[in-house]
Amino acid sequence: FNLSSVSGLVPGTDKVETEIIVGFSYIPIELRKGTFYAHEPYIGEDFMSGFTINSYRGDDCLQNLQMMSPIRTVYLDNETDKAMDEIAFAKEYGVAYILTFTFNAARGDESTGYAPVGDQQYTQAVWISPKTDDDTYFVYNEIFDMVVEVSAGYFEFLDWTSFQWIEADIFGGNIGHLEKVEFESTTGTTAGLTGIKDIDFLLDNSASSNEPTASGNVDTSGLKVYADYAGQLGQAVDVKNFRNLYTTLIYSSLEGMANCSKAQLDRLKPFIKILRDAHPTTPIILCGNAHYTYRRLNTETEKSVAEKDARLVELYNEIRKTDKNVYYMDADPFIGYDEEATVDGTHFTDLGFIRMAEYLYPTVNKLVKKSTK
Repeated sequence: FNLSSVSGLVPGTDKVETEIIVGFSYIPIELRKGTFYAHEPYIGEDFMSGFTINSYRGDDCLQNLQMMSPIRTVYLDNETDKAMDEIAFAKEYGVAYILTFTFNAARGDESTGYAPVGDQQYTQAVWISPKTDDDTYFVYNEIFDMVVEVSAGYFEFLDWTSFQWIEADIFGGNIGHLEKVEFESTTGTTAGLTGIKDIDFLLDNSASSNEPTASGNVDTSGLKVYADYAGQLGQAVDVKNFRNLYTTLIYSSLEGMANCSKAQLDRLKPFIKILRDAHPTTPIILCGNAHYTYRRLNTETEKSVAEKDARLVELYNEIRKTDKNVYYMDADPFIGYDEEATVDGTHFTDLGFIRMAEYLYPTVNKLVKKSTK
């Protein structure tokens, strides 16, 4: 699959100037089992070589192409005396994108490496006009020798940037493929070791089975982990703790109170210290849970939310004794109480985010101005 933008016709020629937006290929599941890409069906090509393509975007794009239903046929060979080819299309309708893809209708078995069956492999090129005022595109395909008008809804992927096509997860691979993980810190605390700025974890999975697990990953039941730091080499590491660390790296994000357990809250104080060591004067605001609609319908959730909010207040009061630049805001009024600010009782709609911003802005603005004086 290859999508390029077109800047125009080369003056005096029948060629167009293009720039690649995205290029990728699908890898059969049989070839991905037991590999780093067991759960990643698309890999980047051309200038994206080495990147993993976001599978959701790849799926959306290919499904839209498969399900595409034209609004009308504008040109069909043998129904008009007018000849049509790519350049004629570009001159009449304009061309903004060129899409080329190869469809493999069948693949061989393991003995062939699951290679495509030659006589069932089809390559097509599709030329796409700029978007019209009617929110449509004109599309030309040489094989069918026809021009159709298509709703822009089928071509949402044309607006995605190259960055949006790329899988954003930094750590997404099976731990069994790792040999070394390096950590560097500017705060003097690395992987829980105070005074250590650099540490290397060395992974040995040679004692595990070579057979892939049911999910397609590599078996790591015999994994051993060692650490090199501060001149100490080959220090044995608890594998369970390292798995937890690696899981944190894979799934780490800026999480809110909704997905934070009461036990996780007890890590707040050391977390605040790490932030404060790196940013001595930056204001830090702690917020509890918003008024989620579903809390009224689930007593266990209501109890859990109340306990977490109460624990956050306790921690805030403790932290505030030594850090006067930490603040607390009651988040319950974030989105109001009319039940109109979430899409499902939990996740905010645009109205919910607007209300949250309007609630937070005065305090955040005041603290930012204070800290920059």
